[in-house]
Amino acid sequence: MRIDEKEVIKKVAGSNEVLENEIEAYYLDLPKVIDLQDPLSAPFFRELAEQTDFEVFNHKAIRKILDFHFPHIQTFAFWFLIIPYLILMIIWLLYQNIYFDKLRNEDDTQEVDIDHFNRDKAIL
Repeated sequence: MRIDEKEVIKKVAGSNEVLENEIEAYYLDLPKVIDLQDPLSAPFFRELAEQTDFEVFNHKAIRKILDFHFPHIQTFAFWFLIIPYLILMIIWLLYQNIYFDKLRNEDDTQEVDIDHFNRDKAIL
């Protein structure tokens, strides 16, 4: 069942009821901090990065500033942190599979020491 907007408006406008809702409005005026390109915002974010008291991040103003910048930070983190890490992991997996496959396919008469770091005897 679809509610027709015109009928609702007629019912509300035709009645003598007063529609009241409380509105909460907060205004945070930090024009230099919001702009990441501004040189004055760098010390603010540097201080936030060096915080050891995490209760600071429970403050509503700090949360709103960080939520405002999150889409930009998320894009940066994806392209410059996650993608290079995935490329590194793929290269590492390929290298390890090729290297250990080569060791596995060597002649069986030759002893292969795969565990280089845990040798029982020292070479003198």
